[in-house]
Amino acid sequence: MPLALDPNATFEIWLDSDAKIDAEKRPTFICKYLSDRELMLLGSMQGDAEAAEKAAAGGNKWAPSLAVFHDRLRASLVGWRNMIDPIARKAIPYAPDKTLDVLRLSEVVELLTKIGGHIHVSEDQAKKSERPSRIRSPRKSSKRSRR
Repeated sequence: MPLALDPNATFEIWLDSDAKIDAEKRPTFICKYLSDRELMLLGSMQGDAEAAEKAAAGGNKWAPSLAVFHDRLRASLVGWRNMIDPIARKAIPYAPDKTLDVLRLSEVVELLTKIGGHIHVSEDQAKKSERPSRIRSPRKSSKRSRR
């Protein structure tokens, strides 16, 4: 099954600033693999953000471009762990719309860069995704269609 279609094929990334935190406590983002079309959209994000800023003339010029970056992140992001509310000291459950509450633009760009660079799959990751094949041999028909 192609990785982009496998709902169980995920990879984990984290911010460089969190790299030294123990893996059990490190804020971690869980992402799905993107198809080539989704990767192309990821690559066109800067132009989309600039176009959104121009379209928002007179209003909050940052909001549309922020939305573009967060939308692109949510195309791959399927979960997270160890996101702790600094005031309540409780875990923040993952919800796609929470990225705006948790991340700054520079962090979103860092994560998008890591997602875009996660094109090649290691052998261990590929093995985690493997399942027995359900492909059947094509049936041979005794009748031939004529057109």
